[in-house]
Amino acid sequence: MTKRKRPMRASGSQVNKGSAEHYLYETPMNLPSIDLRISYRTGRDDLVNDFFIPCLEEAVLYRRAAGYFTSAGLALAARGVASLASRGGKMKLVVSPYLDPDDVKTLQMAVDNPSDALRAIVTKGVSDIEDALIKDRLNALAWLAAAGLLDIKIALRLGAHGEFARGIFHEKTGIFTDSSGNHVAFAGSSNETAGGLVENFESIKVFCSWHDKEGRVQEEIDNFEALWNDSTPGLRVMDFSAVGKELLERFRDPDRPPSGLSLDRGKEPGPPTEFRLPRSIELRPYQIDAIRAWSSAGGKGILAMATGSGKTVTALTLASKVAEKNRPLVLIVVCPYINLCRQWIREMAIFGLQAVSCFEGRGRWQAELEEGYQRLAAGLSQVHAIVTTNATFQSESFQICIRPRVTSSSTHHLLIADEVHNLGAEHIKVALPDEISMRLGLSATPERHYDAIGTSAVLNYFGGIIYEYTLSQAIAEGRLCRYRYYPIPVMLTDDETDAYEEITTKLAKFFPGSSRNEEIQPAAMKLLIRRARLLAGAANPCSAVGPYDLQKNAISVRRLRVST
Repeated sequence: MTKRKRPMRASGSQVNKGSAEHYLYETPMNLPSIDLRISYRTGRDDLVNDFFIPCLEEAVLYRRAAGYFTSAGLALAARGVASLASRGGKMKLVVSPYLDPDDVKTLQMAVDNPSDALRAIVTKGVSDIEDALIKDRLNALAWLAAAGLLDIKIALRLGAHGEFARGIFHEKTGIFTDSSGNHVAFAGSSNETAGGLVENFESIKVFCSWHDKEGRVQEEIDNFEALWNDSTPGLRVMDFSAVGKELLERFRDPDRPPSGLSLDRGKEPGPPTEFRLPRSIELRPYQIDAIRAWSSAGGKGILAMATGSGKTVTALTLASKVAEKNRPLVLIVVCPYINLCRQWIREMAIFGLQAVSCFEGRGRWQAELEEGYQRLAAGLSQVHAIVTTNATFQSESFQICIRPRVTSSSTHHLLIADEVHNLGAEHIKVALPDEISMRLGLSATPERHYDAIGTSAVLNYFGGIIYEYTLSQAIAEGRLCRYRYYPIPVMLTDDETDAYEEITTKLAKFFPGSSRNEEIQPAAMKLLIRRARLLAGAANPCSAVGPYDLQKNAISVRRLRVST
C-alpha cells in the first residue's frame, strides 16, 4: 500500500480520536509528499487506492489519453477521479472511438464536418451498463463534465493521404499536475475492456518530475500537448466536450455528486442522501427500549425479539443512530440465507442505503465492495453497507477484503448478525473479527439446540442477551395476532422407527455434559439433519388433529413418533 506521510493539525475545539466527530484536516503537501513506486502491478498493488486516488488528491490538473470512448474505457480513465471532482480539479481527456468499416466510410463522406457522424458512432460505444463499479466512476466523470471541469477530444487515425482510417488511437498515458507545478506521469497496459477494469493483469510505469534526469515526464507532457493541439502526425484530434458531456449525462446521478462539487458555484452543495429512519415508519416503544439497551451495554448485545416484531427496522434505526456519530461507518449485515439478505437490502434502500450484495460469486461483489471502501477513504461517502451470507462471510476471499480494513482507526465498523444463533458453528466462529467493537445480534431464539459450546461462543462474542421481547408479550400487547399450532401425528414404519432410534442413540452422546462436546458441531449437526429428513420423508400420510391456542396450550410443532 502507498503510505502517505502527512502532518495533521487540529481545527475547532477538542479532538476526540475515538469518534468520527473530530476536527482534523490534512495540510496540503502536493505530489512529492506521496511515497510512489516506480511501477504498479495487479496482484502486488491496488492501482486505484495505491496510485490514482493519492495522486488525484493532490492534483489540480489531470491529463489523460485513454484509448476507447466506451463505457468501460471511460470508466478506466476515471479511476479515482471522484477525488479530483470533489475539489474542482480540471481534467483533459483524449479518447478514440472504435471504428468498423462502415464507420470509416461514413466519416470519409463527412470529412468536412464529421461531428454528427462521430456523435452517432460514439453513442454506440456508450451503452447501458449494470456494473456498479463502472457506474460509480462514470457518475464522477459526468459530474466533472456537468460542472465544466472536463474537456474531451476525439483522436482519429489518418491514412497515408490524410483520409480517415480504421486504426485507432491506442495510447494509454496520463499526467498529474499539482498547484506547485510538480508532475507525475504514467504509462502502461490499462486494457479498455470491461474485464480489464477488475479481472485483467495490469501494470504501469511511473515517472516523477522531481526525480527525472532523463526528461521522461516533460516528454510525456509535450506529447500530450501536441495531441491536444492537433499537431500529432497521423492523427486528427477534434473537440468533443459538448457531445461528451451530453453522452455522459445519462450516467450522472443527481443524488450522488462527489463531495463538495456543486453545479452552481454560488450555492453550497446540497446534503447527500441520508441514512435515517424514514418518516413513514414510527418506532414502537419496545423497539426504542431495545436500542437504548444496546447503547447502555456499550455497543454490544443480542436482541431476542419475537419473529414479526420488527427486528430489522430496529437494527437499521440503531445503525443510523450509530452513523450519526461514528463516521465513516461500514455496516456489515450477515444472514444465514440469500432470501434474508435480499430482504435486508430492500429494507436498507428504504433507509437510504444502497448495499453491496456479497453472495453468489466473488466476481459479482468484490470490486464493488472494495470501491465502497475507496469512496470512504476519498470522503465521497460516509456509510458503506455490506450484506452477506454466513457462507460468504467466512470465505477466504471475503475475509481478505475485510480483515485489513477493520483494523483501521479512521473507519468504524458495525456488525449485525441476523438469526445470530447460526453463527455458533466452529467454522464461522473463527471468522468473527475481534477488531469490530460494535456488534449486534438478532434472533427470536438465540440459544443453539444441543450445542452449549456454540451458544456460549455466540453470547460471549456479541455480549449476551441485553433485551428480550417474547412472542407472548407481542401477542398480549397486540403487536402480533393470536395464532394456533396444529400438531401432526405421523405413524412411522418399523424400519423408520428403528432408524430414528438408532440416530437418536448416537445423538445422545453429544448432549451437553458429554465429554465429547467438542465434536458437536461437525457430527451432531449431520445426525440432526438425517433425523429431520427421515421425519420429513415418512412413508405414511399426515393427519392433522384439532387446533391448539398458543396461550393455552404450549406445545411444540413437530412430527410425533407413534409405536406400532
